[in-house]
Amino acid sequence: MTVEVSVLDRKGNPVRNLKKEDFRLFEDGKQQEIVTFGEVTDSAGQEVPTSLADKLDGNLNRGKVVLILFDDSHISGRQTQVARDSAEKYVRQSMRLRDLFAVATFGNALKILQDFTYD
Repeated sequence: MTVEVSVLDRKGNPVRNLKKEDFRLFEDGKQQEIVTFGEVTDSAGQEVPTSLADKLDGNLNRGKVVLILFDDSHISGRQTQVARDSAEKYVRQSMRLRDLFAVATFGNALKILQDFTYD
């Protein structure tokens, strides 16, 4: 699982040079181990790791690969709209040009709505 966070000071400026020791991650009330940690910025020319694979093989030009999957078998129409709005917000705020993502739904069968793309 990848968790992205933004840390801002009281004036709304990004806080830099944080380490993984500065964070604690909890899921369902249980603390989880932070395996990789890297600062991601939009600074031109600065390449940063976006995944564990980037750390291991040194390929800093690769982005995230994300599949947004909607399970339509147990969700109401209103909940579907909320989920889609949240997914759109995530894409607009978190995806970068080098990131690859796709969108699919699952009800009685898997349906690809948007195959993997950089756009």
